[in-house]
Amino acid sequence: LFILIGIGSMQHLERADAIIRVVFIGTATATGYVLAVVWRGREHGASRLFHLAHHDPLTGMYNRHELETRLQKAVAAGPPSGHALLYLDLDQFKLVNDTCGHMAGDRMLQELSRELQRVLPRDATFARLGGDEFACILLHATEESALAGANAIHHATARFRYAFSSMSFTVSVSIGITFFPAEDGDTADAVLGRADVACYVAKEDGRNRSHVYFPRDEVMLKWHSSIQEVSQLENAMANGSLRLYRQSIVDLEEGGPVNFHEVLLRLANPGDGTIRTSSEFLPVAQRFGLMDRIDRWVLEHSCRYLGDRADRDMKLSVNVSGSTLNDPSFFEMVVAAPEKYGFDPRQLCLEVTEGVMIHRLRQAVEAMKGLRNLGFDLALDDFGAGVASFAYLQELPVTYVKLDGRIVRGLGVVPGSEVIIGSLVRLG
Repeated sequence: LFILIGIGSMQHLERADAIIRVVFIGTATATGYVLAVVWRGREHGASRLFHLAHHDPLTGMYNRHELETRLQKAVAAGPPSGHALLYLDLDQFKLVNDTCGHMAGDRMLQELSRELQRVLPRDATFARLGGDEFACILLHATEESALAGANAIHHATARFRYAFSSMSFTVSVSIGITFFPAEDGDTADAVLGRADVACYVAKEDGRNRSHVYFPRDEVMLKWHSSIQEVSQLENAMANGSLRLYRQSIVDLEEGGPVNFHEVLLRLANPGDGTIRTSSEFLPVAQRFGLMDRIDRWVLEHSCRYLGDRADRDMKLSVNVSGSTLNDPSFFEMVVAAPEKYGFDPRQLCLEVTEGVMIHRLRQAVEAMKGLRNLGFDLALDDFGAGVASFAYLQELPVTYVKLDGRIVRGLGVVPGSEVIIGSLVRLG
């Protein structure tokens, strides 16, 4: 239109003026077109960036940032409106990734997220938090409606089938439910934390179920206590509250020590100076995945102790948990320790329980043979406490067999203890 108007006004112009007018009109028109294209591209780019900032790139759902933003607004609105947050964690999703690869796992998440969105209310905010974890905000929800939403999700996952090549996978989900605002001063982080804890309890109870968070629920109080204890253990490794003691192993026939000691782990309370035994805090560490770090801490300090001692006849026995034993990098740490800290491999003995060995027997036997060939000693701890057989014991290249303490404590009291101990001693 601009060009046509310009040409129409050039009928009575000189040739030179007409050319100048044409150049001006063409330049103005091209500039306007270029500006329009650039502006449209900027708008499109800004719109795309806005979408990426608020949505998960894999599933197209809302992302964690958007969920937390909406959660903050809902919490800030306060009473009398009550809302619910559902925290979802898929059960055994790792099986798909390990079997078929991450691309197959990503496609499964895409298909499953679409199925779950279909069964949720229209005003629900459904988001992917990351990995196989999701969350859903249900506005103006009662306990009944929140449980109904959770049941709809369970039914949808039960119907869901993911086909890959010739294989078919099913999936289940554990759900934690909490209501908010629970009290004055409630925050989005606190709401997410409560829902996460409830989801963890649902998994511990057997997976594929929902658990509602109630502040005075005995299970919730126990979990809060466990989480606080985990935090204390983290701090203890940093501030020196974890301590190692040595317990001498004595030869009863010779009537004296043999310069062989078992390393015992203790936790000192900085407040009152009390000392806690490992049986009081290690179960929590095992539940929350801290055993690998604790085992490495104990091994490192024990090896440093051996290296600092002038007595080259001293031997220390260190306990190792199952999760640590199954980590190949731990064996690399053990093999490198004598040269790093300056002691003989024969001065270190690693203790493992029979239950750990049964779980990964073949891998354990190969690793143990490698350590024995390098000069390390190995002890089988708590023998007789599990389901180990004599044939199983014969396969393990251990140096020592340690009987379960309950059998020994029953000697002279529990019928059969003497026979059991005598049999195990002769077998050893």
